[in-house]
Amino acid sequence: MKLRDEGVKGVPIPNIKLATEKKVTTILEEHDAGNELPEDLRNLMERAVRLRRHVDDNGQDMQNKRALQNTESKIRRLVNYYRGDKLEEDFNYTFDVAVDLLES
Repeated sequence: MKLRDEGVKGVPIPNIKLATEKKVTTILEEHDAGNELPEDLRNLMERAVRLRRHVDDNGQDMQNKRALQNTESKIRRLVNYYRGDKLEEDFNYTFDVAVDLLES
């Protein structure tokens, strides 16, 4: 986003892939700046943590309880998909694990 907004020497770069012929995630991995979690899994975990805290405060909110169930289901499916490749074999999703991973 910084390259898009500020650019190099005042010239903005709207699309990194066209300029470098590589994806941004590939460039980050080459320089050991990538995330330990895949981005889609991380975003879902952030949403689940936010929803869990909301549901704990507002127990009567049935719509968000259902949204939390759906989000955690998506997380479990993604964990099964990434297990062994980008995640450890014994990785299991729980709320506490998500909080620990996101805060570190």
